[in-house]
Amino acid sequence: MLRRRTIPVDLLRGVALLGIMMNHVFGATPESRIWWDFHAIGFALLIGVGAGLAVPTRGARRIPMIRALIRAAVLAAIGFTLEMLPNAGIHIILVRFAIVTALVTLIAGAPRRITPWAAGILLLAAPLTGWLWQIHDPSAFGAATGWPSALHQETWMRMLLLPYYPALAWTGVAVIGLWAIRTFRLDRPGSLRSLAGAGLLLTLTSLAFTWVAWHTIGMPAGVDLRLLADGEFPTFTHDWRWLLGIGAYLPTTPSLLLSSGVVLLALALCSWLCLAPSLRAVLTPVATIGAMTLTGYTVHVLLEGLLQQWAQATTTGQSDNPLAAALAGTGLQPPTGWLSYGVQVALLAVLLLSWQRLPGRLGRGPLEWLSRTAASVAR
Repeated sequence: MLRRRTIPVDLLRGVALLGIMMNHVFGATPESRIWWDFHAIGFALLIGVGAGLAVPTRGARRIPMIRALIRAAVLAAIGFTLEMLPNAGIHIILVRFAIVTALVTLIAGAPRRITPWAAGILLLAAPLTGWLWQIHDPSAFGAATGWPSALHQETWMRMLLLPYYPALAWTGVAVIGLWAIRTFRLDRPGSLRSLAGAGLLLTLTSLAFTWVAWHTIGMPAGVDLRLLADGEFPTFTHDWRWLLGIGAYLPTTPSLLLSSGVVLLALALCSWLCLAPSLRAVLTPVATIGAMTLTGYTVHVLLEGLLQQWAQATTTGQSDNPLAAALAGTGLQPPTGWLSYGVQVALLAVLLLSWQRLPGRLGRGPLEWLSRTAASVAR
């Protein structure tokens, strides 16, 4: 059963999951470009919203904070495990989101007055730090993944500072979410108008800043609209003017603020839709899926890995995965494009909506249950 105050948050999580699935299925095509990086930034911002809901502003905070940190550790463990399983080359973001969860939890336990300062410092300093470090010491960043990489300093440097998912800068996005949930009520129209206004202000200010900056001092060498939309920046460390720009997954202050503003607008819209009981009833299935995004994301990654193995088995006639070999033996071709996306969405919907009928905490998702069970040891 979903809690009413979290339905808009879970609804937006569900939409973000659909977006990230489309990104993995279609790659850099018009179908996925329409999402820009809003789905990924949405997950980061909603981590901050979750921290604001989990950690009280008054009273005892120690136990809620410890539980959130344990959940972050479980998230990292699942992420490292997925990196070692067949995953179709997907960049697994769970370990980075575990870092974001841990850092924003610590900020959530601090006095509220530091929240805007923390967001500002992270969003200004982290992109610049990452850019400078890549220029002056590129060997500091390792490419290893999976459990063995957890012992390498270079792994953590990459996850903290490198594109496309720099956890340190994205913690600033999460802090915006923390500030938003502690400043605005998601069940009051007046407060939602203010939330939408804040999102619109961030979006328009970022757009205006980049437009003025790039039209005044010029655009960086090698930039074009296609690269900005695809999230490819081959000359990123060659030209400091990138730091003034906006692009999908571009780790710069203006780009992060623009995407954060769009996500705040989306959160206001989801919350406004959920104010109407009839609409809330229609949207609850998506919110139910959104409440189990960890399980949904994991299943999606495993499905993508299976589809890749199926395709390889169809070509080579053999596979180490018995299921992939059996599917190839049917003579059927693995689904691609919209068919693959539709099949995966349908499978996830059936699985997660059926699972939520289970009683108690178990009905909130198998991996979510694991995370909460581990966190419950803190008393």
